[in-house]
Amino acid sequence: MVLTEDTYYGLEASRAYMSVSQFKNFQKCEAAALAEIKGEYVPERGRALLLGSYVDEMLTGTVESVLFKGVHYEIIVEACSVDWIIHSTKAPEVGSVVGMTFTPQDIHIMHRDPEDAPAPQETARTPDDSADTK
Repeated sequence: MVLTEDTYYGLEASRAYMSVSQFKNFQKCEAAALAEIKGEYVPERGRALLLGSYVDEMLTGTVESVLFKGVHYEIIVEACSVDWIIHSTKAPEVGSVVGMTFTPQDIHIMHRDPEDAPAPQETARTPDDSADTK
């Protein structure tokens, strides 16, 4: 069997090759791992970012901005209706979809007081906007 993008996650590939994930599944429960390979059992997949649980899925989002900060890039990614700030030495393209994986200790949440939020910018006036028309 030749592995391709289309066949990599299929049952046939699981039967022909043992991945690290399969090996770990066999260490946890041989019967469940074997049933999964045979297609008799589909494990329940958790939702990423459930409060109090470990992240067990990759979170994907769209890159909104990339700014070089001298040592690393600060990347804003929108995922699950939240803007995530990511620091990386690699710069993705704005508009691309990226995957994020992390452990609970990697998460840093900061509270921002609404009074400290920046004031809205006033738009520049053009000469046509002038009230003085003679």
